[in-house]
Amino acid sequence: MRNMGRVAASPAEIKSLLLSLGGMMVELKRLVAKDASDHGQMVIDSDLTDDAIFDRLETDIQFRSLATALVQRYGYLLPKMNPDSDSAKEHALLIQERTKWLAQRQEQELAQARQRKILDTGSCDPKRDADCDATARSQGSPGQESRSSASPSSTNPEQPEPANSPDVGEDNLMHAQLSQPGQNMAGESSQLPSLSSLQAVSFDLSNPAPSRNGRTSPTAELNASDGLLAAYGNESGMNATAPAVPTEQPDTPAAPKKMRRPPEMIRKLSPYESVPSLYDMNVQAVTHPAAPRRFGAEVFEKGTQDSQSIPMDLPAGPDYVVGPGDALSIELWGGISQRLSRTVDREGRVSLPEVGPILVSGKSLAAVQQNLQQILRTQFRDVSADVSLARLRTIRVYEVGDVTSPGAYNIGSLSTPLNALFSAGGPTERGSMRILKHFRGTQLIQTVDVYDLLLHGVKIDLQRLENGDTIQVPPIGPQVTIEGMVRRPSIYELRDEKTLASVLELAGGLLPAAALRHIEVQRIVSHEKQTMLSVDIHEDKNTAEATKQLEAFEIHDGDRIRIFPIAPYNQDTIYVEGHVVRPGRYSFRANMRVTDVISSYKDLLPEPAAQYAEIIRLNAPDFHPSVEGFDLADVLANPSRAPVLHAMDTVRIFSRYDFENPPTVSVLGDVRLPGTYQTSGQVHLADAVHLAGGLTPDAQTVDAQIFRYLPDGKFKIFSVSLSQALEGDSIENIVMQPRDRLLIHKNPDAIEPATVYKHVPMMEFNVQEAVKNNVLALVGLLDLADQAGCRSFVLISSDKAVNPTSVMGATKRICELILSSHPSNGMRCVSVRFGNVLGSSGSVIPVLKQQLRNHQPLTITHPDIRRFFMITREAIALVLQAFVIGNHGEILVLDMGEPIRIVDLARNLIRLSGKSEHEVEIQFTGLREGEKLEEELFYHHEKVFPTSCDNIKQTNGSLKSWSLLCRQLDELRTLISVDGSAQLRAKMKEIVPEYCHEQISRLASRPAAEDTKPLEKAVGQKL
Repeated sequence: MRNMGRVAASPAEIKSLLLSLGGMMVELKRLVAKDASDHGQMVIDSDLTDDAIFDRLETDIQFRSLATALVQRYGYLLPKMNPDSDSAKEHALLIQERTKWLAQRQEQELAQARQRKILDTGSCDPKRDADCDATARSQGSPGQESRSSASPSSTNPEQPEPANSPDVGEDNLMHAQLSQPGQNMAGESSQLPSLSSLQAVSFDLSNPAPSRNGRTSPTAELNASDGLLAAYGNESGMNATAPAVPTEQPDTPAAPKKMRRPPEMIRKLSPYESVPSLYDMNVQAVTHPAAPRRFGAEVFEKGTQDSQSIPMDLPAGPDYVVGPGDALSIELWGGISQRLSRTVDREGRVSLPEVGPILVSGKSLAAVQQNLQQILRTQFRDVSADVSLARLRTIRVYEVGDVTSPGAYNIGSLSTPLNALFSAGGPTERGSMRILKHFRGTQLIQTVDVYDLLLHGVKIDLQRLENGDTIQVPPIGPQVTIEGMVRRPSIYELRDEKTLASVLELAGGLLPAAALRHIEVQRIVSHEKQTMLSVDIHEDKNTAEATKQLEAFEIHDGDRIRIFPIAPYNQDTIYVEGHVVRPGRYSFRANMRVTDVISSYKDLLPEPAAQYAEIIRLNAPDFHPSVEGFDLADVLANPSRAPVLHAMDTVRIFSRYDFENPPTVSVLGDVRLPGTYQTSGQVHLADAVHLAGGLTPDAQTVDAQIFRYLPDGKFKIFSVSLSQALEGDSIENIVMQPRDRLLIHKNPDAIEPATVYKHVPMMEFNVQEAVKNNVLALVGLLDLADQAGCRSFVLISSDKAVNPTSVMGATKRICELILSSHPSNGMRCVSVRFGNVLGSSGSVIPVLKQQLRNHQPLTITHPDIRRFFMITREAIALVLQAFVIGNHGEILVLDMGEPIRIVDLARNLIRLSGKSEHEVEIQFTGLREGEKLEEELFYHHEKVFPTSCDNIKQTNGSLKSWSLLCRQLDELRTLISVDGSAQLRAKMKEIVPEYCHEQISRLASRPAAEDTKPLEKAVGQKL
C-alpha cells in the first residue's frame, strides 16, 4: 500500500484539471478539511486556498497520489484503447451481449422479488403487525418457499456476469471473457477505488463518515423480548436471523432480507400488568405458529448472490489428471535454470525446447512431472523439473432435474457436484436435497447427500467432475415439518430417518424450555383425511426411557410435529419492586421472610414510606391476587415480626412521596419573589426568606406570621420576631414544616396616609356617599371577583353592625347580609366581625395622643362610653386564621375580650406620658350623631358556635333571600339620586330592621371599668 501511495500524475497535469474543473477543486478541499477534522486539527482559510493546494501537490507525493485517484474516480487520466484494434471490437461485442443478459436477469429478479413479497406478507401476523396485508397474505400458500437472490440494485452494471452461468448459445470464448470481471478494453482493471479507499492513502478512515442525511450505515437491531420469553423466541440454528446486518459497502452485494423468527409465546392482556408475578404468568403459546422454511434453502439463496465467492483455489494434488486447457508451470534447475509456462493444447500436448511436443493429457500431475524430467535429461545433463498448475482448465457439465437454473455450465476442473449445484442456484422447492446424482455418461459415479454439507460439513470423498459429466437433482422425497421448541424449526426431507427421535436429531435436538409431556403430531392419512396424534412423556421418566419412547414413535411423510414450551414463569420466585436498590426476581425458599430480601435501609432508596409496604400474594388454585400490608419500619426494627413469604409473592415498597407531596413552604408578603418553594430538606425561617429572594426595602421586621397545618386537621397561626430570626436566634428562627406559609408585612410607616376616613359622624351627614362606598361598591367588587375566578372573598365588618344606630353600622350590616346570602358559584364568601384596633386611623388612641402632644384637653364624648380593643398584631393573625377556617356564608366574630371605658383609657394614657390627671383636663362633649355608649358583637337572636380556633366564634345570623336582597339593593341604588336622606334611611331600616336612627339616651351609670394594665403595655409602645 505504501508503494501504491507513490503512484501519481504530475503536478502540472493535476493542476490543469483542477483549474478547468471547479467542482474537483472543491471536492479535494473537502477531503483536506475532513482529514484535519479526523486528526483533531483545525484548518484556517490560508490552508484551503488554491495556491496552498498547488504547493502541497508539488511537495507531498501522497497527497498528489490522492488527487490522482480522485480525478480518476471521476473518469479523468484513464488509459484508453485504440478503437480500431481487434480487442476494442471484441469488447464492444461483449458489451452488447452483456446488456441483453443483464436485462433478462433483471426481469427474473423482479419476478422473484414480487413472489418473495407475497410470501413474506403471508408469514406475518395481522394481530401483532399492523402493517400486515391480509389480502396479500391470502395469495401465498403457508408452506410455499421462496428463493432469494441479489436485488437488481446490488448488481454492478460495470461488471459482466461470471462464467459459471447457464450456456445460452455463446461459444466458449465468450464465456471465458465474461468470466473476467472488471476488465477494461486495455486488459487492466477498470474497477476504480471507492472514495473511502482513496482517503485511505493519506487519511485515517477507521470510523466511517455518516451519510448526508446524518445517519450511519444501517444496522439491524435485535428485537429483544423480555427475559422470560427470550428462550421461546430466540433465533438459533440454520434458519435463525443474524443479530445484526453487516455494514453496507458500495462494492458488496446487499445481504438478503431475512425474516425474524416469530415468537413461540405471546402475552395476554391482563388488568394486573403492574404485578410482575401475574405479568409473567399471563403468557401462552401461539395458536397458529408461522410455517417454518425448508431446511437448507438459505444456503443456496446466499450462494447465488455472487458465484465468484465459491472458492476454486483448492490445491491440485499429484493425482490431478491433466487435460486440454490446463496451464502448466515448469521449473527447471540443475544443468539448466529456466521457468516455462505451457498450456495443454486440444491434442493434449505441450511443447518443450529441444524436445518438442509431449503428450500429457489423461496423465496425473505426478506422472507428467516424472515423464518430463526423464525426457529432459536426455537433452540436458543433471536437470531436475517441477511441474505445477498455473491455471485450471474449464470443463462443461450439465445440471438437470429440479434445479433452479438447469443448463450447461463452464466450471473449474477441481469442482465437485456440490460446486456445480451451487452454480445452478441449488434445488428448487420440488428438488431433493438428500439425493444428488453424479453421472459420467450412463454410469452413476456417486450419490451425494446435501445434508452432509448442511449438518456435518463437506465430505472428503466427493468425486471431481470431468468434462461432459451430468448432475441430476431428482424430485423431493418424504418430508416432515418440525416447529416449536427445537433448535432448528424447519421442514426436513427424510432419507433413512424413520422415528421421532431421529427427526428431532435432524432439528438439532430439543430446547431446554421444551415440554415433553405433550408433543403434537398432525398426520395426513394418505388419500383419506388429516388426524392428530400425541406423544406424552411423563415427567417422572428418566432420559433413557424418554429416548426409548421417542424412538418407538414412527414418523410418516407429511407429518407436522409441534413441541410445546414449558410454563414460562419461575415458580420458585419472589419479586421485589418499587422503592428499592435492587428490584427484580429472588429465589424462594421455605420459611422465607421479608427481611431475607430487604434486610436494612441500605437495600432501599432514600426516604421510603416507612409506615406502609405491601405483599401481593397469588392464592391457589386460581392464582387470584390478594394484598397484605405491613409496617416497614417495624419490620426492619424487629425482624422476628417480618411477614412470612410464599412462592410467587411480590414485595412492593413505596416512596414517602407516593403518599404525600414533596415538602414546600410558601413565603408571601413583602419579599422580592413571593411564592411556593419546594425545599431540599429541613429549612429554617431565615432560609425560607432567602428562598424568596430576601425582604423588600419596605418590609416590616418586627414580626411575621406563620400559618401551619396541624396533624388533626386544624390550623394554627403564630407570630415570630422576623429580625431576630434573620439574625440567627435559635428560638425565633424556627424550623419550617411542610406546607407552612410565612407572611411578611409591609412597614406601616412606608404606607401613604389614608385619604378616606370612616368616622361615624362623617357618614351620618353623607348618607348617599356612605351607601355607595360601603354597599354598592361591595356588590361591584363581588361581581368582579366572581368573573375573575376568585375562590375566596373576605369582608372586614365591625361591631357597629350589631343593632346599628349609625349609617356606618347599618351599611356594614347590609354588607354582612350580602355575603351571607350570595350564591357560592365556586367562590367562598366570609365576613369577619370585630371591634377597634389600637393605632388604626379611625381609633381614638391617635386623637388622644395628638391632644397630649399639643397640650390640649382630652375630649371624650361620655364618661361611660365603652369600646372593644385589640392590638394590630393580634387582629392580623386572627383575621388571617378566620380567612382559612371560614365556610361560605358564615360570619366569624373575633374574641375581643371585655370592653374598656374610654375615660379609663385616657387616664392610663396620661399616666404613661409622665403627667398627672391634674395637669391634663378631660372634657366630656356628649354623644355624637349615631354613636352608642356600648358596642355589641352578637345579636340576641344569633346562635354562637365554636370553631377550630379558640379566639374565633361563628354565627350565621338571619339570612335573606338573594333575589329579595337584590331587589332591595336596586331600590337602594335608585334612591341615591333623590335629595335628602330620609328615604335612604327608611330603605336601610327595611333591609336591617334592627337599625335605629334615634339618639340613644344615656345609659345608667356602670361600675368603673376593670383594671387596664394588660393594655398599658400596648399603649406605651404606641407612645
